[in-house]
Amino acid sequence: MTCMKICASAILATSIFMNSNAMAVPFVFINGTVTDANEINANFASFFRGDGSAGDITIDATNDNWSNASELPANLSFADFLIPVGVTLTVPAGTTIRCSGTFTNDGTINVLGGAENATTGFASSVISASGGPSTAAHPGDTPKSATTGQFDNNAIAVVKTLIGGQGGGSIPQAVTRASFGQFKTGGGAGGGNTTANRGGGLLKVYCGGAIANTGSINATGAVGGTGGGGGGGIVILASQTSVDNVAGTIDVSGADGGISGSFFGASGGGGGGVVVMISPTAPVVGTEIVAGGAGAVAGTTTTQSRLAGSGGGGSGGAGGNGGNVAGNTANAGSAGSAGYVITMTSDPGHLAR
Repeated sequence: MTCMKICASAILATSIFMNSNAMAVPFVFINGTVTDANEINANFASFFRGDGSAGDITIDATNDNWSNASELPANLSFADFLIPVGVTLTVPAGTTIRCSGTFTNDGTINVLGGAENATTGFASSVISASGGPSTAAHPGDTPKSATTGQFDNNAIAVVKTLIGGQGGGSIPQAVTRASFGQFKTGGGAGGGNTTANRGGGLLKVYCGGAIANTGSINATGAVGGTGGGGGGGIVILASQTSVDNVAGTIDVSGADGGISGSFFGASGGGGGGVVVMISPTAPVVGTEIVAGGAGAVAGTTTTQSRLAGSGGGGSGGAGGNGGNVAGNTANAGSAGSAGYVITMTSDPGHLAR
């Protein structure tokens, strides 16, 4: 075998070897080593689906909560993976499950919240005791964080309008199609009044064999307290064989905004999340819930208005804006917009991340 051309100065260059039968064989030149490009592609595909070194696994009561360090497998590269009917597996946000064989969910997968909102409240009983809340909502995989509503320490004594916070940004579908393998967190957190609402988490399932979901996968935004609703999560099902969700349900809805109270306005709902299905044969869709969360109603008339409603977190859809407050009148927050489902007919073996 003789080499027609090698670019020795390149870290990574592609060229051609000629074998004794004058047939072209592609190779990759990496750090001084010449490697067959077909072998490189095979290695990337193997990394995508895993090597199956953890063997087959069936989830039961002994290994059903991976948020506990004692139950989280040290190796997430399985052969065949099964969740039976009636069994619920809880996984942290950002979990990637790799299977050299098949992935079957006949039970329930709950994905814990991902992006969160770090916030500190204010002393509502003593006006002079606080300079207001401090909030830093996490954007998750979205391009923009949600914000907290405008603050004023005593907007009742001197009546003024406080402007609601802005909802988090949405992930464009074109970005998702090109970059979903790079998602790390999930939907964004809602802006905070006095509490923090997480965005929905991220789950990736990468398999060499078939993926079949006849159960439920839940990665919703968090709701509660007075903050904006969390943006919906992100679920990615990628197989080198097939993806079938015809009898299953995937819920990545955004959360409702927190209701108004004596000191703060009504918050916006979280944007709906994202579901991606990719396989060489056309993925079979079933029930995917990608709705945005509702904006909160003005349930309580404010008596000492200090804070307008906060924005909901974004995801596939944008978060809703928080409601304004004027004197002792709180306006409703707005709803988050819906997320989306993307199906792609392609071999996902390039997703070696």
